[in-house]
Amino acid sequence: MTDAVERTNGDRKESEAPELSYRRVVNDAQLEDIVRLRYRCYRREGMIDPLPEPRFADRYDEDPNVFIFGVELEGALVASLRIHVASPEMPFCASFETFPEILGAMLDRGESFVDPTRFVVDRTFRRAMAQIPFATVRLAAMAAEHFQTTHVLATVRAEHAPFYRRFCDMEVLAPPRQYQSLKRPLGLLAGRSEEISRSVYPRHPHFASTHRERVKLFGLSRQIGLGMNEPPALNDNGEESWHLSERPANSNAPTSIS
Repeated sequence: MTDAVERTNGDRKESEAPELSYRRVVNDAQLEDIVRLRYRCYRREGMIDPLPEPRFADRYDEDPNVFIFGVELEGALVASLRIHVASPEMPFCASFETFPEILGAMLDRGESFVDPTRFVVDRTFRRAMAQIPFATVRLAAMAAEHFQTTHVLATVRAEHAPFYRRFCDMEVLAPPRQYQSLKRPLGLLAGRSEEISRSVYPRHPHFASTHRERVKLFGLSRQIGLGMNEPPALNDNGEESWHLSERPANSNAPTSIS
């Protein structure tokens, strides 16, 4: 990334777990790094056709209720996730375009949900591949807990649905459909946030997070739409990133995700 924080290995042994950190996008330069990573990943997977410019962005990147994150491995951008936090008062999200009748009905019932999309991982970073995808997906669980949404969504290819059903206890709401400009269809799954935290966290404690960690990434307000387009209150993302290892000693969560 153009603004990546410089880090040195120092005396770290090669056997130690690599350092992963989150960075919330708060300026155009950071977003440019993300959309170029998306393009490389989607092209490698054959999910999009070649474009005149090597970048993959859309209008949903500018929504008022969107959070875009990069995951860094010792300063290098290796993954990204876009998160919409949708509610009846703030109904914008990328998946609504493809599944309007399902998500519209949820919003009509007064429900809210986290819609994580544009999940990409740079597979050239083999050294931490076991950790990076889980660290990235964890952001969606953190958003659901922070904003207390009723559901978490997943829009995934058919071959990935069993993982989300097994790992996140999600249910299939719709079979795969043509999803915007992607060349392969995506299906819709959803899980109740309280059930995910009750069943997933005990089995995978690294998914748990502290209030302080969530505030660093999402800001002080837990009200959907209030201050969501402002930088996080305790981390302006300009000088430091929030490290997965930076947790209280009694959190029982490992410093690396495996």
